[in-house]
Amino acid sequence: MGKTTAMAGRMFLSTPLVSGSGSRVVKEAFEGVAVINTDLPDTTLIAGYVQKFQARTAGADHDAPKFTRAFKTGSDVASGVEVDDGAYTLAVINKSITGLTLTAAYANVVDIIQVAYAEADYEGKAGAFTYGLAAQYYYNNVDSDFTTDDNNNLWGVKASIGYDAFGAYVAYSKVNDKDNGLGGVVSGLGNGADLAYTASPINSNSYNNDTEAYKIGATYAIMKNANVGVSYTVNEIDSAASNADKFAFAAVEADYAFEGALKGLSTTVIYEDGSKDASGTDELWVKLNYKF
Repeated sequence: MGKTTAMAGRMFLSTPLVSGSGSRVVKEAFEGVAVINTDLPDTTLIAGYVQKFQARTAGADHDAPKFTRAFKTGSDVASGVEVDDGAYTLAVINKSITGLTLTAAYANVVDIIQVAYAEADYEGKAGAFTYGLAAQYYYNNVDSDFTTDDNNNLWGVKASIGYDAFGAYVAYSKVNDKDNGLGGVVSGLGNGADLAYTASPINSNSYNNDTEAYKIGATYAIMKNANVGVSYTVNEIDSAASNADKFAFAAVEADYAFEGALKGLSTTVIYEDGSKDASGTDELWVKLNYKF
């Protein structure tokens, strides 16, 4: 009604802290309710409750995933935690200032953890030149009955610049050294709730305890419907619990969207090479999608 949309049942949900990943054949989904309102100028308000989760794979069962109360977090920390009483989430996204997007979000996984997220992302343009600067902050408050009562946080920054079809960026993030019993900062529910600027396309994890992460990358739009990109990501982990202290990932990405008679068909290719202590994690992803 008006500028309010309500959803109930099993759904694909995309909010800052509750979001499903579509990186596999089966897209992650949630069971619950959500309300989205855009009555305020340049502002999106979101409120939701989820009680079950459908993962993108069934793991060792080699079967189609099912809706269960075992939720995965955006960083795969505490993967498969049973959430008996569900999770609530709130989010506000504001674009009142030209070029600036402000995001604030909160999620309460009942009796387990509370997650808060804030971000300021500015993008500007001067002729053919583009530039951007962004900052983000995650805060975790773990329920003492679930594990320890230590809190945890991550903060990150990103700077970008571009000219015409070319773009480049650098990013940095830092997780504090507190051990919340979950292995690191929880970035939300669902593997789509993964907003760290320093994530590589496939394997890196910027959310581990006591981790500094760096990323540099470049993109080029070959044409309006074809893009290529390269990136290099380093995770330096100082946690005593880690068996290795440095992971590095080099990645190449390309995508193409067909036109004409094949409009709706798109393809993506990603190759990532793990080096340093991440050797042996080389992966090649080839995806074809057709939207009817």
